[in-house]
Amino acid sequence: MNQKKKNLILILILIFLLIIINLKNTKEKFTNNIPIYCINLDNAVKRWDSVNNKFNKLNKLNKLNKLNINRFSAVNGKMLKNIDNNKILDTYNTNINSICDKNIKPNITLNLSKGEYGCALSHLNMWELVINKNIDICMIIEDDINPNPSFNNYKTLLKELPKNWDIAYISFLNTGKKIPVSKNIYIPTCGFTTAGYIINLKGAKKLINNLPIEGPIDLFLLSLFRNKKINAYVLDGICNSTNTWGGNDSSIEHSTRDIGKFSNNKKKVIENFSNNKKKVIVIGNAPYEKENMGEIIDNYDIIVRFNNYPDNGYGKHIGEKTDMWCVSDSTYVKNKKLINSRNSIKDKYIVSPYNYKKEHDSIIDTDFKKLLEKRDIDIPSKYNFKDSWPSTGLLVLFYLINKYDDLTIFCFNGFDKDKKSIHYYENLKQWGHKNELEKYVLEDLINQKLIKRL
Repeated sequence: MNQKKKNLILILILIFLLIIINLKNTKEKFTNNIPIYCINLDNAVKRWDSVNNKFNKLNKLNKLNKLNINRFSAVNGKMLKNIDNNKILDTYNTNINSICDKNIKPNITLNLSKGEYGCALSHLNMWELVINKNIDICMIIEDDINPNPSFNNYKTLLKELPKNWDIAYISFLNTGKKIPVSKNIYIPTCGFTTAGYIINLKGAKKLINNLPIEGPIDLFLLSLFRNKKINAYVLDGICNSTNTWGGNDSSIEHSTRDIGKFSNNKKKVIENFSNNKKKVIVIGNAPYEKENMGEIIDNYDIIVRFNNYPDNGYGKHIGEKTDMWCVSDSTYVKNKKLINSRNSIKDKYIVSPYNYKKEHDSIIDTDFKKLLEKRDIDIPSKYNFKDSWPSTGLLVLFYLINKYDDLTIFCFNGFDKDKKSIHYYENLKQWGHKNELEKYVLEDLINQKLIKRL
């Protein structure tokens, strides 16, 4: 064999090896884990721990291909002061929703809940991250996702997707006809939840180009894929989606679940984000720190009082007006005479710590709005009440802090054990609450300039 033939054979062998190596690298690049981003509120530590535990269990099942989650800070809708309507609209129509959910009536205009604002803007921020960082493909999950043991099958199913795909749901509550693509892939026509999906760069750009978001984020995506503006597919069997939309694992207040509360009223939408301009005073039931403050108190825009406060006899010192009355579930149940006597108060609330969720949820009274810790009120995890619970007053303060900028407190000093009573109108010793912790929380809120004393 001459030298030319030897060289030719060597060249062919090298070309063959390069092709094999390239194919191997291509396959490895595609099958390696894609980035996973989990949307999680800064104060939702338990939910972050929970989702990590779920994926740690998956990693034990598949030790050769571990999944790593990147935490992505969610937008807290309760903290929003202003809304950019170029990004998200304040209202939406239920027409498309009613097509896919038989429980929803068509042609109702609803306002978004604070949670829906926050959820939608969190996903929008993720899409912008994908574009700004030029991420080819990634997975976006919420912290209530429930991955199945077969979760890693998403990699195989991704290869089977048509080239035109923009978004591939890995968690989906299907409510319509499935158009099959393969055994475990279908094109959805109706369905909800954004608990988990895979998106590519092309898809993220399409979503941004279709702003503003109209409606809850899953309804916005539903509208887009029904109108053929994005190409959506579902990778079946990857997750259990049962409790991810308004179920036990969801932390979002859904506007379609309370039509009366969220029915469109332009004034209501404006008030949601202009309330912060009002001066609010919260009157506790502890002995008052100053006398003869009644006239000053009654000049506030909103006056908040609690539980069994007396209707007369103390107006000179603590005022007579009440705009918002907050009662515990216990007060509501035990003092029906009082409950029935205050029909003239416009805004009445039943407020409960999470320890009393069962009692709270059992109360049905359309005259009262209901606020439950963890669902409607966020207490930062650094304030650890352990086996106790926050007082009604403290829960209401955390609720109001997210609504108003000018917040004043009065009669919040019933912490000292040497006081004759914790109430100015009766002789009652402290029970149930952690005095020192509540005192610390109040002083911390004052130091942060979130509240101030009268």
